[in-house]
Amino acid sequence: MTESKQPHGDEPKKKSLKLLLRSKPVTEVETSIGRIYLYPLRVRDMTDFEKLEPAEAIDQIRNFLTSIGSLALESDETPERIPLDPEITKTLSDDEVELLSEAYVQSSVWQKVREGDEDRKPVAREDGETASAYLIRLVRDEVEQQRSRTAAPVCKAAARENAWLQ
Repeated sequence: MTESKQPHGDEPKKKSLKLLLRSKPVTEVETSIGRIYLYPLRVRDMTDFEKLEPAEAIDQIRNFLTSIGSLALESDETPERIPLDPEITKTLSDDEVELLSEAYVQSSVWQKVREGDEDRKPVAREDGETASAYLIRLVRDEVEQQRSRTAAPVCKAAARENAWLQ
């Protein structure tokens, strides 16, 4: 009876860790350039958002698609998200950018932001507001929430340290 041995004892663990860390798209939209997968925000995406040049909401989202969008699914062959090329996003029509924005704001990733939770006031969509303008407000709110979450422990630690020194 032959026993099958794996060449590397920790290979299954590495593979399962990769699967856990792989991000799944929250939505996908068919466009003139193909299917675009939209992924949840990462810290790096929020940093990219803060660096966007002031512009109309639709143009800001068009530029931000390079952070949250991809033409490829993350897989074993492409474990890292392959961002949309800025030149490709320029070819998207305004209607397509609005369609992508609408799909993203309706995705489950924004449910707590839209509805609020015990620690958070909801970000409601205004009457007649475009999806791109609403998405800008949602992302801006998320960036502020993340900033306050990371600042709060630092402030508490500083307060404890000051109290101890006095």
